[in-house]
Amino acid sequence: MSKPTVVFDIDGVLADFTYGFTRAVTNDPRSQGTQETWDFEWKPEIIRSTWKHIDRSKTFWYDLPPLVTPAEAVEMQRLHSARGIIYLTGRREGDENNVAGQTYAWMVKHDLPLGRIVLTDDKIATIRELGLNPVGIIDDKPDLVMDFAMAAYPIYVRDWRYNRELPTQGLRQGIILAGNVHRVSSVGEFVSRVQSGQS
Repeated sequence: MSKPTVVFDIDGVLADFTYGFTRAVTNDPRSQGTQETWDFEWKPEIIRSTWKHIDRSKTFWYDLPPLVTPAEAVEMQRLHSARGIIYLTGRREGDENNVAGQTYAWMVKHDLPLGRIVLTDDKIATIRELGLNPVGIIDDKPDLVMDFAMAAYPIYVRDWRYNRELPTQGLRQGIILAGNVHRVSSVGEFVSRVQSGQS
């Protein structure tokens, strides 16, 4: 088992994916904090064509607005020095867009610690395969948060409108989330709680 590590999701935690995605569809983009659900209301063909655009874009991931402040980036650097940070993201490489390269350049642009960036469609399997020992994981997607909680990982959810129904969703699926999921309002709060060992 490797040394204790802190695991960050990127989209919805550090980067405003909702703003970028809605900007690619409409001239009236909305931010992560205003997204009511994880689902978008457009017709499937519009969603598919937007993803095709993203998969070809050489700047989509690089241009996303940050959801982390410069002061929080400094705290993340301190955390990285003490614990080590790894980024697990559901981003996927497109046809010609170099997602990993765009993501790395985005981290540099916003002075975030340059931990390992892993593109994966199965975060729990990746944590196990890499032999990680996470002391804190932050994500925003309800299904993933429930998966982490069920696997007994120390999961924190970045608080947005679309994930506030987590306890209800868990109960509907027979999962008791109370005590297993810790809600934080910002990256700074997450970093502070991990550094102090609070849940």
